[in-house]
Amino acid sequence: LANDFVFHCAGDPQSSLSGQWHGRHGFQQWLDMLFSMASRSNCENIQATYLEADSRVTARYSDHFITSDRTPYAMWVNLHFVIVAGLVTRIDNESDSYVVAKLEQAHPSDGPTHSA
Repeated sequence: LANDFVFHCAGDPQSSLSGQWHGRHGFQQWLDMLFSMASRSNCENIQATYLEADSRVTARYSDHFITSDRTPYAMWVNLHFVIVAGLVTRIDNESDSYVVAKLEQAHPSDGPTHSA
């Protein structure tokens, strides 16, 4: 990842998972928050479709999560990577906002902890 890396997750501004995180530490905070709400329901490899153009790569896939109360959810995801000089400078995450809301309901938080 580039030193000035930005991770952006689209979604409801009130969602603790939507907004922007900066640098490796910020991205790790987002990952930690997501996986405190749910875990992947299987350990199979994700079957992604990749699209590339210029300095951008998009990965499209479906993932499966399970909440602490064992409720399963399937979620579509589009990750848009921006690559400069061989380093990822930005990832824009688009995912199923209905499922994100369900994951958050299963694990309430105090709201956003980052820049929106």
